[in-house]
Amino acid sequence: MDNTISWIGDLGFKCKNRNHEIILDVDQASGSLDRGPTPKEVLLSSAASCSAMDVMVILKKMRDLPSEFNVEIDHKKNKNFPVYFTHIHLHYQFKGNTKPQNAIKAVEASLTKYCGVSYMISKVCEISYTISINGEEIGKGFAKFIDPAS
Repeated sequence: MDNTISWIGDLGFKCKNRNHEIILDVDQASGSLDRGPTPKEVLLSSAASCSAMDVMVILKKMRDLPSEFNVEIDHKKNKNFPVYFTHIHLHYQFKGNTKPQNAIKAVEASLTKYCGVSYMISKVCEISYTISINGEEIGKGFAKFIDPAS
């Protein structure tokens, strides 16, 4: 991976990944200009989007794509330095006619086998999830990855 960060003043950094750029920063109350998400916010988004991509690949293979799909992210952090996540909750929200068993199978596959970002985070932080279709909860659980070395 070709990744670099460059300081842009205050607590802001420009991150270059391949041909893409994002700005990371903190809010004004924390001493900067709020020009972008914080590194921890990006980490949460990375975990959710990595898993969501897995889910969509799996559902596409099943020919059972939803009409809409998003993942809401909740988290808890400790209060002392270093501040880190103690719990992450992912709420997978499907709309449309996706079969419940397919949505559950896709999420479980992502959070037991495929999502590398969630796998790394799960080594230090519990990850739970819920799944709903058209507003009705159909499943819940915890990320339980199979160790790739076994």
